Amino acid sequence: MATERQAPCPECAKVGELLSDYLDGELPESGRWVVELHLGSCTACTQFLAELAATVTALHRLARPDAVTRALRGTASARS
Repeated sequence: MATERQAPCPECAKVGELLSDYLDGELPESGRWVVELHLGSCTACTQFLAELAATVTALHRLARPDAVTRALRGTASARS
C-alpha cells in the first residue's frame, strides 16, 4: 500500500514504504528488524505508524455493506 507523505530523510522514505506490510505482519524478519530499529530513533515515523494503525483499525470497524443490507432487511421484516 503506497502512502503519500514528505519523508524527513532517505531512511524515513525507505521505512515508510515498509510500514503497511509491517502492520499486516507481512515483512520478513530482516524487514521487521530494519523498521523496528528505525522506529526506535525516529519520532516522525513512529507517529506516522500510529496514525496508519489507527486508520486501519477504524476501517476494520466499519460495517461491511452486505451486513448493513441484511440488518436493514431484518428491521423492515420485523415491522411488517
